[in-house]
Amino acid sequence: MVKLRKEERKKKASATKVREKVIGSLFYSKDEVLSFVKSSKYVTPYLLASKFGLKVSVARKILRDLVRKGVIEEVEGTSSLTRIYRCVAG
Repeated sequence: MVKLRKEERKKKASATKVREKVIGSLFYSKDEVLSFVKSSKYVTPYLLASKFGLKVSVARKILRDLVRKGVIEEVEGTSSLTRIYRCVAG
């Protein structure tokens, strides 16, 4: 009886580990993100994450990459979550 309970716990633990890996893998289209950023007046990491179902950390990395490329510029911000970006005209 005790052995059966231990096996059930192991099965539940392994099932949750697999689910975490599936949730952790995120896919997004760069073209969709770029068109969304260009059409918006402003973009924040939280706004981008909620629109495309990304983690906020991934959204921050995308926005930093777009700043380096010169597509957007940082308008204001004190911490990583409250940074505000806008599309560069042209």
